[in-house]
Amino acid sequence: MHPIDIAILAVIAATLFFSIRSLVRANKNGCSDCGAACSGRDSGHCSKADQMLADANKAFAQRGLAGKGSAVASPRD
Repeated sequence: MHPIDIAILAVIAATLFFSIRSLVRANKNGCSDCGAACSGRDSGHCSKADQMLADANKAFAQRGLAGKGSAVASPRD
């Protein structure tokens, strides 16, 4: 087995490890990094995403970009 073969196998193993780790963390903690405070698991509606979109819309409005096609759509649309 050549060194390049070992390197390729190592990259594949690392990718597999981090993929499985990500899945386990997501199932353990609920949606994203919200953990036990995630409202989306029970209601199907994520309050963190709503807050993120509201903050983005507020930033667009403060810069005078709201209503010009640049603002982020509200989650209820």
